Amino acid sequence: MKILVFSDSHGNVANMADVVRLEHPDRVLHMGDLARDAEELARQFPDIPVTYVPPVSPHPARAGAGQL
Repeated sequence: MKILVFSDSHGNVANMADVVRLEHPDRVLHMGDLARDAEELARQFPDIPVTYVPPVSPHPARAGAGQL
């Protein structure tokens, strides 16, 4: 299984998408910093599971990992 890990994407989804196309991973882990980046990556690659860890939040209700 090939796992691709990203962190600190800062909205640069295009670069992440280029790497996904190049590497053909079985799964993507996104470690932040923007959950919307992981959501966009999951939208572009619906056949690849994307798991993300959102940034630490001062609001406990918003904390926790997500599976897209």
